[in-house]
Amino acid sequence: MELELSLGVSPALGKGAVIPLLASTRADMSQLEVPGRHTGKDNGGVGGRARKKQRLTKMQFAFMEDSFKEHSTLTPGQTVDLANRLNLRPRQVGVWFQNRRARTKLKQTKVDCDNLKRCCEKLTQENRRLQDEVAELRALVHTTRVIYSHLPAGFGAARRAAAEPRPPPGQRGAP
Repeated sequence: MELELSLGVSPALGKGAVIPLLASTRADMSQLEVPGRHTGKDNGGVGGRARKKQRLTKMQFAFMEDSFKEHSTLTPGQTVDLANRLNLRPRQVGVWFQNRRARTKLKQTKVDCDNLKRCCEKLTQENRRLQDEVAELRALVHTTRVIYSHLPAGFGAARRAAAEPRPPPGQRGAP
């Protein structure tokens, strides 16, 4: 059994093109794919036709950006009002604002990540510098101990005693 299917708006075949189809039953026809037709599963819409993505005009875009600068989230009433002003569907306005918030958050996250990377690099450099300084001080302490170990036993005590402050003459020993 041969059937003909007329598609009113098939972009691939032109308006009103007729496509001959061979199908034996209605079940077979439901399994056939017709060019230019999308199922509701693909686009989430009703009626089987994909809605073409509508670009915003410069005026609409500028107005939406200005509205976003004032309030990054809209109440349902504000969404409907803005959609009516711009001759858009409320769903378009809501999705635009949601996408704009996501882009803003992504940019801010990237900026924060870059700042944290720079901070981490600075802290890593400071940590290396401090570790080098600690190593130098430990080497100095070790060198000082080695030098003092070669001196006579009483040298360190005599040196410390010489460095201690002495009471002025006449105040030695209390009565």
